Amino acid sequence: MNLEGLKGAAASIKQEFFNSNPDARSVNENWMMFKTSLATAVDTFIPWKMTKAKPSLPWVTKAIKRQMRKRDKLHSLATNSNNSSIKASYRKQRIKVVDMLRSSHSDYVNNEIGGSLDSNPKRFWNYVKSCKSESIEVPTFQSYNVSSKEKAQALNDHFESVFVDDDGILPEIGLSNYPPIPDLSFDVYGVKKQILNLNPNKACGPDNLSPHAYTEVIT
Repeated sequence: MNLEGLKGAAASIKQEFFNSNPDARSVNENWMMFKTSLATAVDTFIPWKMTKAKPSLPWVTKAIKRQMRKRDKLHSLATNSNNSSIKASYRKQRIKVVDMLRSSHSDYVNNEIGGSLDSNPKRFWNYVKSCKSESIEVPTFQSYNVSSKEKAQALNDHFESVFVDDDGILPEIGLSNYPPIPDLSFDVYGVKKQILNLNPNKACGPDNLSPHAYTEVIT
C-alpha cells in the first residue's frame, strides 16, 4: 500500500471539499462527492487481489489435486462407458480422494489451527468462518419454483392475507406508554470520534471504503 500517496490524496480531498462550499449542497450531495473522491484514492493507492475458490484450500495439497484430476478423468470415462472395471476404478479412486482430503484436513486443523486460538485467535476464527455456508437467496418454495422477487411477493401476499383485515383497515394499537424519541443530532466531534474508533484491519462496509481510508482523511 502506498501510504504516503494515500495521505496526500486524503489531504487534497479534505481541502477540495471544504473549499467547494459544502453548505450550499445537500447532505446526500456532499456524501456522494466525498465518497467518489475517496474511492478513487483507495483504488489508486491501496492494492487489491482476487481470492481463489475451494481448489486453493490450504489442506488441498498438490498430491491431492493430482489424485482429484485422475478421479475426474476416470469419472468421465465411466460415464461414457459400460466397462465394469473402469467404473470400479473410478469408485476406488473416489474413495481414495475422500480419504486423502479427510486426513489432510485433520492434520491441518490439528497442527496449523489447533494451537492458534490463544496465539493467533484471528486465524482460528477466519478458519471457522470459512467453514460456514450461507445461502444468499430465498430457498425454493415447495409450491413455487420461481425467482427471488416472485418468492418475496408470494410471502407478502400470504402475510397480507393473514394479518390484514379484508377491508384493508389496520388495527388500532393505541397510545404508547413511553415518551417519543427526541430529534437526533450529530455533530462533527461525535462523527470524528466514531471514525477514529474504526479498526483499520477490518473489512470494508456497505460503502466499499476501507476504515483505514476514513482515518487518513480525518487525521
